[in-house]
Amino acid sequence: MRIFKVLFDFYLDASIHVAFAAISLVGISCISLNIPIDSHLLIFVFAGSVAVYNFIKYGVKAEKYLKVTNTYHKRIQFISIAFLGLALYHLWFLNLGVYLSLLTIAILVGLYALPLLPKASKLRNWGVSKVVIIGVVWAIATVLLPVIKAGHSFSWDVWIVFSQRVLFVLAWILPFEIRDLKYDSPDLRTLPQSFGPHRTKVLGAILLAIMYILLFFKDYIAPYEIPISLIIVAILLLFIWASKQEQRPYYASFFVEGIPLLWVGIWSFLQAS
Repeated sequence: MRIFKVLFDFYLDASIHVAFAAISLVGISCISLNIPIDSHLLIFVFAGSVAVYNFIKYGVKAEKYLKVTNTYHKRIQFISIAFLGLALYHLWFLNLGVYLSLLTIAILVGLYALPLLPKASKLRNWGVSKVVIIGVVWAIATVLLPVIKAGHSFSWDVWIVFSQRVLFVLAWILPFEIRDLKYDSPDLRTLPQSFGPHRTKVLGAILLAIMYILLFFKDYIAPYEIPISLIIVAILLLFIWASKQEQRPYYASFFVEGIPLLWVGIWSFLQAS
């Protein structure tokens, strides 16, 4: 059992779980917009998510990231470098439009993780802007990239799904924000710090309600999209409402983070049946 826990913790700590969530959201976008899933893009998003998330989590300074002394972090570093190489290989098979979108993501991630000026604060320390930039980055990566790779036009439905994705991600990270309330510096001005846990949960409910309502403004609604979206909204809302500072292990890092996997799993099962 101990070896299983060690491997499971490494799976979470090395951002592999969040990478599966990322490609699940890519799959959801493709199903919702009725566009093909490109395998090169899927592998690129998965591998790139591992590398980027580990860079943000374990060392936004290159020297700190490269000169690792802790054995556990060395293993994560090795995984990150290996996945970075895999991402770069599959990047070759993508197109110019994807490259330009990735440049936008790189700029936003840079603003999020790195100081704007030598003595300036990172954007991640600018309160609400932190969660907004996370939502936009995820929406670009999981909605616009597959649309661009498929050669699909930026239709009305694309922008509806893009907006839904931003709202979903904003609500999705709230359990993490509430969990980290006791650790975060007051200077971060996170949503729970600014509004309190209860109002943050109310905000999450509002975001999810708007996300679901937007579904009915689409020109094309995929089979099962209405009931499945309602189920996912209800599940995430329950997790948000039950969130507290003292959470059970894996509450946010596995169960909340795994909601996109459940989402695409249900949809794929119903499509196949």
